[in-house]
Amino acid sequence: MIERKLYGCISGAAVGEAMGAATATWTTDMIRAAHGGYLTTLQKPPVSTKCKGRFAAGQPGDAFTFSWQLLGRFVADGEIHGEHAAAEELLTWGADPDHLDSAGYVTRESYCALAGIDTGYRYPFLTFDHHKISNEAAARTAAVAVFYPGDCETACQKAIMVYKNIYNNMVSLSGAGAMAAAISEALRESATCHSVLAAAVHGARRGYDIADSYRAQPAACPLVSRRIELAIEIGLKYQNDFDRAIAEIEACVGNSSAANESVPAVFGCLAATGGSAAALTMAVNLGNDTDMMGAMAGALVGALDPEALSPADIQLVSAVGSYDFATMAANIARQMQG
Repeated sequence: MIERKLYGCISGAAVGEAMGAATATWTTDMIRAAHGGYLTTLQKPPVSTKCKGRFAAGQPGDAFTFSWQLLGRFVADGEIHGEHAAAEELLTWGADPDHLDSAGYVTRESYCALAGIDTGYRYPFLTFDHHKISNEAAARTAAVAVFYPGDCETACQKAIMVYKNIYNNMVSLSGAGAMAAAISEALRESATCHSVLAAAVHGARRGYDIADSYRAQPAACPLVSRRIELAIEIGLKYQNDFDRAIAEIEACVGNSSAANESVPAVFGCLAATGGSAAALTMAVNLGNDTDMMGAMAGALVGALDPEALSPADIQLVSAVGSYDFATMAANIARQMQG
């Protein structure tokens, strides 16, 4: 069972990001107008989206390609140890111009800093640049959490340790904690949507505290944990009204790349749909940062119920990127067994 759930989580993250790439930066109204309703299939992104139309249908972007590289590193190492693995892999990953061109703002800035590349950064005088409270750590957290099914605390601690040298602020790392705990819980055989939502709130709080213990940079903005609670409340209130749930989550929680908007929004989608495949549909139609929300929602939906994902979608993403999801899941499961 665990191997199947691992397969669902990893492939779900890839499918979700690839699906969301076709709508990234658009409004919900634009999405519905372009597709005659909500987007439910893998499509080639147009030039007006984040990837500038360069991706093929079924091609995930920077969150999954970097996560896939990290998964390979952790499997090869036999464990997740040391706090510099992600930074080391980022240098290798970012050396590919295609990867760097599609990278999120913080990922790109971190790569350039590690590689000694001057980006002409304009805000070195700030105590903290609030452009950096991104969801990029959270969208990559599945690469860590899959090794700790049912162990939310260790998943949180490892996720923060792995990503703190790239996404070094308490908001981003709180978002990573929320996703780490939620994925860890979703991988449990007896997990429910309710238990995953509870784990997310706890993980956001733990992520914040763990980040603080590492002296991560603070940020003057709303807490991820409180925004998750708000998103869950909205999702449950409009559980039988897909259109209203999308509208209220976007209006009250947000859908930007900020970790205290899009990470909570994903859990609002989960609450509104009971953790079904409709959560992924909602996330990629919520507007704005739909590829990252798709990656997070896909990982959670696939971990909760691998059968909820479309086999045809998984097959297409696997073929486009030459991803062997089954072998990766088997290798991780074998590593757990020692």
